[in-house]
Amino acid sequence: MKNKSAFITDLLLFLASAFFCTGTKFVFHACGKKEDGSYMSCHWAEQAVFAVSISIVIISLLVLLVKNRKFKAGAAAALIPCALMAAIIPNNMINLCMMNTMRCHSTMRPFVITASAVIIIIAAADIFLNINSKENKNEA
Repeated sequence: MKNKSAFITDLLLFLASAFFCTGTKFVFHACGKKEDGSYMSCHWAEQAVFAVSISIVIISLLVLLVKNRKFKAGAAAALIPCALMAAIIPNNMINLCMMNTMRCHSTMRPFVITASAVIIIIAAADIFLNINSKENKNEA
């Protein structure tokens, strides 16, 4: 393990992605079922964010496991548009509840935006560290 800081960002990226995925589904989820058993539109926003977060976890796992620095940088770069997509789903692509006091507005949406921003920041740091590693400079 020649580049310890890149490994740390790889690991942080995976942990942040896993927290994002599980947090969206189990802790910071949208509103529950209505009394008649149907769901509000915010439920579908949660489902869409969860689906994107699964992709984020898979890509971040690849970043963690693959040894090629150029591949790691490319995969980390792919996380940025995925995280941006996750951030704009609630209330931009899929409407949330009408009242701003509902759980989807007060809990889920801020968590999704914050977690997406954290993933983008860690991915950018990971790209920088993998591109500027000593191994890549020796390969050129």
